Amino acid sequence: MTGHDPNAHIPPAEPQWPARAKALRAALQQSAEQLDGASASRLNRSRHAALQASMPTRSGMHSAFRWGLGVAATAALAVMLWPSTAPYPVMDAATLQAEDLHLMVEDADPELIADLDFYAWLDEQGESAAAEAEEDVWEG
Repeated sequence: MTGHDPNAHIPPAEPQWPARAKALRAALQQSAEQLDGASASRLNRSRHAALQASMPTRSGMHSAFRWGLGVAATAALAVMLWPSTAPYPVMDAATLQAEDLHLMVEDADPELIADLDFYAWLDEQGESAAAEAEEDVWEG
């Protein structure tokens, strides 16, 4: 190169390079020194343009768009995850008992249906006997 080094403002860094890397660096440095001024200037401008292009830009519109997109995504997620007041149809106990009775009666033997009060009493006796047995275990 004729007189002016475009990279003169950059301090030389001499890391511990292997011998082949040092030879390659020397060859590249020699070829850069042999460039004419116009080519070196053009390469330097291209290098600076590439560095400028690689830097992220923060324009106001881009930032506002990202912020708005974040708010919209958060709102959509909140709507999807918000618990509804009644996710399942609510039925009162009388309706459920009537449906259960209907299922029981569908295929039941008529003699069993006639003795439903007896079976209800028997069930109550079994529950009270089990409770008494449990009390005896804890007392004993």
